[in-house]
Amino acid sequence: KAGSIPEVVGDAGLYFDPYRVEEIADAIKTISTNVQINNELREKALARSMLFTWPKAAELTYQVLERTRTKSG
Repeated sequence: KAGSIPEVVGDAGLYFDPYRVEEIADAIKTISTNVQINNELREKALARSMLFTWPKAAELTYQVLERTRTKSG
């Protein structure tokens, strides 16, 4: 749960302390051996990826630029 990872991943991933090797190993083991969790997280990740599209990024960027232009002009 470091940096922007929780914001991007949401509930579509397993979290671990990036400084604790044991936690990293446990997460890898869980993903590679638990078919049910693997399938659930894969489905959630595919759904979550739809939140991050190029058209959406372009629209949000345009909105920011328009607000900036309006305030400075």
